[in-house]
Amino acid sequence: MRLQKIKYSIPSVRYSTSSKIVAEKKDNKKPQIQTPAIFDKRLDFFKKGLKAELKAIYNLVSLANIKKNLNKKNQVFCNLKAKKISYDTIYGQLIELCDSKLVALNTKFFPKAKPFILKQNNKEFFSHLLHYDPKNGTILLKLNSTIDEWKELRENSTFDLLPSHKSPLENVLEFLHSGRFTKMPGWKTLELIYKGSRSPVAYSDPPVKFNGEFNTAQQNAIKAALNPKRKMLCIGGPPGTGKTQVIVEILRYLLEDRKKILVVVPRPDVLTNIYERIDLMKYKSCAMVGDESAHIDMQTKNHRDFEYLEDMTDIICEIKGEDVDSSSIRDYIGLVDGAKKKINLSIVNNSQIVFTSAGRNVMGLIELSKFTPDVVLVEEGSQVLECVSWRFLLSGKRSIVVGDHNQLVTTLNSESAAKDYQLDNSIMEYLWNNFSKVDRIMLDTQYRMNKKIMEWSSKIFYDNAMIAHDSVENITLSDISSIKNNNKFNSPLLVFDSKNCSDFKETIIGRSFANIKEVFVCVKYVRYLLQNGLKESDIGIITSYNKQRMKIEEHLKGKNIKVSTVDGFQGQQKEVIVFCYVRDNKNKNVGFLSEEKRMNVALTRAKRQFVFIGNTNMLSTDDKFEELRNILLNNGVSLDAVLQNHVNLITIMDDASPFHPTPRERIPLPQRQNHTSNLSSPPPHLIFIFTKAPTYFFLKHAIIPIPVNVKIKVKKI
Repeated sequence: MRLQKIKYSIPSVRYSTSSKIVAEKKDNKKPQIQTPAIFDKRLDFFKKGLKAELKAIYNLVSLANIKKNLNKKNQVFCNLKAKKISYDTIYGQLIELCDSKLVALNTKFFPKAKPFILKQNNKEFFSHLLHYDPKNGTILLKLNSTIDEWKELRENSTFDLLPSHKSPLENVLEFLHSGRFTKMPGWKTLELIYKGSRSPVAYSDPPVKFNGEFNTAQQNAIKAALNPKRKMLCIGGPPGTGKTQVIVEILRYLLEDRKKILVVVPRPDVLTNIYERIDLMKYKSCAMVGDESAHIDMQTKNHRDFEYLEDMTDIICEIKGEDVDSSSIRDYIGLVDGAKKKINLSIVNNSQIVFTSAGRNVMGLIELSKFTPDVVLVEEGSQVLECVSWRFLLSGKRSIVVGDHNQLVTTLNSESAAKDYQLDNSIMEYLWNNFSKVDRIMLDTQYRMNKKIMEWSSKIFYDNAMIAHDSVENITLSDISSIKNNNKFNSPLLVFDSKNCSDFKETIIGRSFANIKEVFVCVKYVRYLLQNGLKESDIGIITSYNKQRMKIEEHLKGKNIKVSTVDGFQGQQKEVIVFCYVRDNKNKNVGFLSEEKRMNVALTRAKRQFVFIGNTNMLSTDDKFEELRNILLNNGVSLDAVLQNHVNLITIMDDASPFHPTPRERIPLPQRQNHTSNLSSPPPHLIFIFTKAPTYFFLKHAIIPIPVNVKIKVKKI
């Protein structure tokens, strides 16, 4: 009786095409719309590039390659125990794996929605990640298995967890092959982008009453974004220029004007600042990613029909282990899926603003719900591939793309896809380099960093157009720490230069690089900063090589200091950025450090100080890096990375816990005559320290290694 009540209480949803509709389509067939030649060429490029990239992904994660090239990103976990197998009202078939091998792994290798393959007894099941708990070593996966397969799975049995070749790019390729671009609401936008139509010579943007203080460039961007006559607008924002503030103001006006908006981001974390500044409860909003209160799953749970879905879920779980025909379970699951889809369509259709990430396959749901955005806003457009952006731009009547074309783009697995077919082009980069100037606006005033830190980026990437706002142009560490204003370590640009140090050479470790001497300098300087009042959260350490990152993290164990690659810091900022260059070789081979955009991102993460640790001669690989070298050395403070004739010692940074390297990492004490003689005849204001272990002390100009049982003299503070 209970089941019968449930079955007839929730209407099923039908998605079918009748022969009558097909006949009507044939009778009303319209002449084919001519597409721009540039669009056709890029469409062909993207199809070929996507095939090459998908093939590269498949090869990368295939079992044969994994066994040869095992790495943390595509790691295989064997014999994981199934802690729980269940059916969830929202997510469907679930499996929770638990094992000590899963404890304390790097969470960046387990992002939500990452695809996996579960293998048991030569059977493979596709799945994707819902949650990873590094503390307890558990992984929760949504299974894409048949009812018969799921019904046979047992708790406490073991599975192998393998990386999957499934990729969101498969959906992109499928869409490009559909060929229905000209029938979509945003076709006029793409036509404008690819020269199928022309922009006006000028626009008359309407006046706006601003809700806050905005500089002239920001005001122009907001007014342009609110002009309904603009089919497409590109807003360029160098680091710290207030892009998020501008976006929030644009969204606020559009929401007040009751416009429907689709916001697209490359990653869920990009939405954090937007969610914090917009009252999502005030407007009908739906988040496919990020914010829990507005998330579509949470809204589904709050729907009036959700109780019925839960009742059916209970029945499915009850009869799973019983000797019941699979078709019965299939019928119940079909009812749940149909009702759930109807609820989701209703939520999206009734929303005023929808948030999603570019990697989510939600456009089918959005189109079925008949949610047609008045405006599509793409944030961080430099990280959204041009080919990926098309489906979003085509879904709305007009579009706004915001970003910085000089930031890092998405990294591909296929060299051919990038080189031969330009698949790595972001929508932001294409628009900025090819779009009409009247449809581009650049934000020029930055509110993040000292003017010396921004100098190279402004000159090389932004035509010297960047302006440091009065509130930040002269900010230094002395404003927030006990470091004195006239202290050399207060300089916005600080260099520990190893150009004259023969033992500061790179080391190849596996497929990565490390430079242990740079690690010593980095660690001691970080301790100095902490001793002088900076918080751990104020400091960021950037290195382009994972082995160097691991070495630094080992020596800073217990410190809540972020150590990451350039990619990991994009979109973030710190009071101090310490950059370890790592590469130091006679041939000046720098690998991917030759990418200027990486250095642009690294530099512009810093607010008050950028510290360069490495051989500055390695920066002479081309004119742009030579300019960086000149700026660092001429506008900053440059110190030798090891002691060179300097005995004017100023302080011991970490007296209580000196740094003790392992034996293989010890550096021999410099054997310079004047160095030895100066230490052997100390002035009266020096004190004596007797070392008990190989120790490193921070001097005014260097990190100096002190062997065991050596008496040294240090200036008393």
